[in-house]
Amino acid sequence: MSTVLCCDGVSRIYGDAYALVDVSTALVSGRAKALLGPNGAGKSTLLGICSSKLATSEGVVRFNGMPIENTLTEFRSSLGLVSHQLMLYGQLSGRENLLFFAQAFGVEKPSEVVELWLEKVGLKWAAERPVDEYSRGMKQRLTIARALLHEPSLLLLDEPFTGLDRAGVNLATELFASAKARGAALLVSSHDLVALDALTDEVLVLTSGRVVHDGLSDEPLGTLYGRVVEGVTP
Repeated sequence: MSTVLCCDGVSRIYGDAYALVDVSTALVSGRAKALLGPNGAGKSTLLGICSSKLATSEGVVRFNGMPIENTLTEFRSSLGLVSHQLMLYGQLSGRENLLFFAQAFGVEKPSEVVELWLEKVGLKWAAERPVDEYSRGMKQRLTIARALLHEPSLLLLDEPFTGLDRAGVNLATELFASAKARGAALLVSSHDLVALDALTDEVLVLTSGRVVHDGLSDEPLGTLYGRVVEGVTP
């Protein structure tokens, strides 16, 4: 196992307030880390910084040992991202969306890969329909395919189960677990602790922008969260 992404003393200031304070953590190949915390804890800010969308105010983020700003092209080609923004083109069909991203990422035999992923996420029957006509759950399935089709070494997942029924959640969990099995590093924030329990190896808990727990856990996430956060003043 190797460290794929490392945050070293990362802070983020908005105006005169800290959203993150001296956060240090590492994402390791073949492991998934759950990102937990109450509203306003800094989870979205940390994911934004890890994705290079946001800059740090203090500290450094390294990808494969290099400061992220020095290796942006390699970093972004190695990143799979699921966020609140679906990053899909509504006027294009599901197949056209995936083909666009497969070509953008330089995937070999993009048409074959797209058909494989349409099958994997159960959308081959709707592949020709414009994404604007998809249900929320169908869009989420397509978003997950978009994030995984280029076999990224790093997955940043912000509420990846949004809009999915239980079958969809189970499918997504299986796909993320497969990515982990081939060596990807994952950081996952979700309110679905049952799905997270089945996927994650480590847990990072934030409160008020500070790390209050970071490490392995042999207890259910709900139990750990209640124990760690209890008594911590937001």
